[in-house]
Amino acid sequence: MHLFLITLIGIMMSFQVFAAVEESILPLMDTIHHQDFGKKVNQKQKELMRYASQKHPQKLRVMSYNMLYNAKDAEEKLPIKHRWDARKPRLLEYLTYAKAHIIGSQELQEDQVQEVMSLLGDQYGYYGEKTRQNEGRSDTNVIFFYKNRLELLEAKTIPYQDEKCENAFTYCYFKDKVSHKKFVVLNTKLSWGDADRRLAEATQLNHFSTLLSTEEPIIVLGDFNIYPFILHKRNIFFDGDYIEQVLAGKNLKDARMKSIFGHFGPLCSITNSKETLEPFMGPQLVGFILDHILVNDRVDVLTHGIDTAKVNEEFPSDHFPVIADIIFKDE
Repeated sequence: MHLFLITLIGIMMSFQVFAAVEESILPLMDTIHHQDFGKKVNQKQKELMRYASQKHPQKLRVMSYNMLYNAKDAEEKLPIKHRWDARKPRLLEYLTYAKAHIIGSQELQEDQVQEVMSLLGDQYGYYGEKTRQNEGRSDTNVIFFYKNRLELLEAKTIPYQDEKCENAFTYCYFKDKVSHKKFVVLNTKLSWGDADRRLAEATQLNHFSTLLSTEEPIIVLGDFNIYPFILHKRNIFFDGDYIEQVLAGKNLKDARMKSIFGHFGPLCSITNSKETLEPFMGPQLVGFILDHILVNDRVDVLTHGIDTAKVNEEFPSDHFPVIADIIFKDE
């Protein structure tokens, strides 16, 4: 095990950072299944490595990323260096660096979506419609996709059945131009302050996923506001474990738990301070994974990670991106 870890560290250190992107786990995720560890791994592990290497040309990189909205009341609570105009270049540089084929974003407002697309340009397409406008917001659960790899066949925004608000989830149906497989991506942000509403949304989202074809891959992305049942003086929700079970149901599973080569990065997807909950401080709240990628059994997960990369020594958002490198199973 000691030699194995030394080898991993050597791989990671052998990569140069991309421009101002620092401390990213992605170089290690990119190469781990290509390494020859010789006698350091058993026969089963060798078989998995061989399988991953053979399937590598079909690999898709999927990301769930709460990029933080720029509503005036939220912006005023942040230091200037973390407001949208200041952190936007950090975010855009990271997205360019990560090269995800699918990015499920949460919280972006309409103007932010257009600014992200202005950088991603013609290589990417997107779908998303404004929601929660009766709450004074225009949250858009956008799905960005790499057009050279993916063809968008169908897209729609599906509201949760809730008379009070206008929250919704985004549905996209794609065809992969490499594997020629068709698959579904769902993206959402579940409600934060209302536990009953969050449970209702989680129930509806899983129910919708059960109506989809079991023969095709399903990917669910989102900021699910899943606060774990752990003792913490500032933890106001304790329903996270249950909500996660409801979301997954019998047909889905967290990509982290399915990863062939394990999880990379911390077990924390938010930047808040452990003591004060101030954002942009680092992965201090271990166990607080609010953001997830769920998949059905038609998806194999090669690697999974939570990337705490910085750009110019600062985090691009108050959440960390959750990333999975996946392949679709053969018929």
